[in-house]
This record gives sequence, structure tokens and C-alpha cells, in this order.
Amino acid sequence: MSKLHRVFVYGTLKRGQPNHYLVTDRNNGEAEFQSEGSTVDAYPLVVASRYNVPYLLDAKGTGKRIYGEVYSLDDKMLNAMDVLEKHPDWYTRLEIPIDIGGQPRGQQLDCWTYIMLNYKQALLKSPMIDNYDSKSSMTGAYVLPGERSETSQEWREAVKDK
Repeated sequence: MSKLHRVFVYGTLKRGQPNHYLVTDRNNGEAEFQSEGSTVDAYPLVVASRYNVPYLLDAKGTGKRIYGEVYSLDDKMLNAMDVLEKHPDWYTRLEIPIDIGGQPRGQQLDCWTYIMLNYKQALLKSPMIDNYDSKSSMTGAYVLPGERSETSQEWREAVKDK
């Protein structure tokens, strides 16, 4: 395995979620589940756009501590995640501290995660969640990237601020 990278996933890449197939497909590289965890700091996690996509917004200190999973990835798998998340054009991969010890706060690890910079400020008025589940009635049905109408930029413009 090449150099290992710790990555915190909070949305559709988690176990049981629609894009988890990417993590389990060995053609994409190596990935190993390490632990459940949560962000040390609060962040806004919102579900938005007509495709019901979870967005972790770059507003540290606003929102809630976000629950997710920590994986160790090789370079190839990290690149596959970057492609799915459209890093650095859509999401930006940043390193943030993740608590893997539960309450009271336990061990902290610095992990990569995908955060949206330059988002529409109106998203901060959206309901904020702490644990994404595509099957929840609160989030609406997630639409896989291959099932989206990419010809229209309308959904992107509703989320991203140039």
C-alpha cells in the first residue's frame, strides 16, 4: 500500500450510503475502515439542491459536531474520492481534527474531509443535521451523480457562490 491518508467521511461515502461502493471497490485503491468519529468543532451540515446532496460548509463554530467515519486510504483511493467530490473545484479537501474517542472527548486525529468553500450564504439558514442518512425522511432522496442532468447548471448555482 502506498502512503496512507486518513479521511473523515460524513455523507454518501459512509457505510450503508449510496456512494459507499466507491470505498469498497478495490479497483479504486485500498481503503480500510478505522473508526466512527465526530468533528471536534461544530460545522453546518445541510442537505441542499434538487439532488439532495449533503454539504459540509466552511463555517467552523456554526452548526453541530458532525458524525461520520474515518478511513485509511492509499493514494489511488484518495484520488478516486477527489474525483467523486470534484476536489478542488466543487469541494475542497481540508485537514480537520476528528474525535474518535466519544464522550468525554477521546483521541483526536487530523483527517482529510471534503468541505464546501464559497457557498451561498442562504445555505446557513437551512436545517442543519449532525448525522447524514440518505434514507431519512429529513434529507429527501439522494440522486447519484450518474443519474443527474449535468446539462443544467441551475442546481450548482443554487449552492455554490462562484
